[in-house]
Amino acid sequence: MKTLVTAMAFFLCAVAGAQECPAGHGLRATTPQAPGRKVESWTAQHQAVSERLKAMTDADIVFVGDSITAHFSDNGRWDKLPGLAGRKALNLGVPGDQTENVLWRLDHMDLSGVKPRQAVLLIGTNNLRTEDTPCEILAGIQAIVQRLHAAWPQAQLVVLGILPRGVRMEYALERRAAVNAGLRAGAGAGGYRFVETTGAFFCGGGNNCGYFQDDLLHLLPDGYERLWALLQPVLE
Repeated sequence: MKTLVTAMAFFLCAVAGAQECPAGHGLRATTPQAPGRKVESWTAQHQAVSERLKAMTDADIVFVGDSITAHFSDNGRWDKLPGLAGRKALNLGVPGDQTENVLWRLDHMDLSGVKPRQAVLLIGTNNLRTEDTPCEILAGIQAIVQRLHAAWPQAQLVVLGILPRGVRMEYALERRAAVNAGLRAGAGAGGYRFVETTGAFFCGGGNNCGYFQDDLLHLLPDGYERLWALLQPVLE
């Protein structure tokens, strides 16, 4: 499986024009591991997510990712979104996660107890805080895709592009664009559908649309409504 993931990542990098991955298979973004900071808090959140997974065996749609995913279901938001309200939706997001953290969590949860019809993945923005190359981030995302396919082969998998962030929406602009281009190029053959997010959230290079919190990373309620408006038409 690792060989397959790495080969796919090299292919996507070539398509996206991103720099090559280092030789070998020891990429940080594809090596399952707990975070190096706030481990106790992160472990507690992982355990809470694991319990949620055990308790919701009838989940119809599952969301996987970092803080943007984790807060998607805050304040009963899912009960108000058309097309999501009333569904058995399960949130497996944990704030701060990078690709390697999601991989660790997936490896330490029993995913066999649920058979979702759909799974949604949004991950990668926290890898932009590191020195990971676009190819390495792509490899990490593809590794997660492979895990989800192995656990839920019957599920439709949708991968959201990394959202723009930061001042003028330019944080790690080139690397983020390269990752999203690679994800777009790999959709279909990679076993997932891709949803582009940049145009819908760029908003003239600012926050005039009111999608982002003051940190220009996390979403406000209007931002989540915008995200769902992009996602809903793709879900079959």
